[in-house]
Amino acid sequence: MLGTASVVALIAVAMSFTPPRILRKLFPPLVSGCVLLLIGLALMSSGIVNWAGGSACQSGGNCYVGGGHELTYGSPSLVGLGFSVWISIM
Repeated sequence: MLGTASVVALIAVAMSFTPPRILRKLFPPLVSGCVLLLIGLALMSSGIVNWAGGSACQSGGNCYVGGGHELTYGSPSLVGLGFSVWISIM
């Protein structure tokens, strides 16, 4: 794993010295867009789970927000918190 990280780091350094016109040929907008879309889709599943209380609430863990009382999965406080984060990002 350390060897792979070292090789990838060297590739990243080499690509930083590559002219932008060559990088645009290697990574056209279609490729870059697909990669970003797949990253977003992978992150979306964890975001949806955490929106309504997260994995700790699903498994019976303690989910405390505010006054120290335990909130259940899908409680209005947690959904409201998720909406406020989403609105601030938008």
